Amino acid sequence: MQGMDRVLPMSRSAVVSAASLRTIAEWNPVSTVTHAARDLFGNMPGAAPPSSAWSRQHAELDTLAWIALLIAVFAPLAIRRYPTAHIARGTPPASQPGSTGC
Repeated sequence: MQGMDRVLPMSRSAVVSAASLRTIAEWNPVSTVTHAARDLFGNMPGAAPPSSAWSRQHAELDTLAWIALLIAVFAPLAIRRYPTAHIARGTPPASQPGSTGC
């Protein structure tokens, strides 16, 4: 077991309860998208116990909220970075509309 402590140093000291893992899984955006898709296609597993988490009860709304949040954060960053992207790549800038391209 000494060798495993070198490979996985937190294997003994880190105790993660099943409840905390369930909470992380319920609020994970990928799990929410999966749950929403299963719900929309009518493919819900019958053996799964119903969840009390808001993200699982309203999976479609939570998925749309995650999408809106990601767009709200990364669209302005991408738009701000786009005009200078050619400098980082070392390529000449694209010609502007109406220019001769010479």
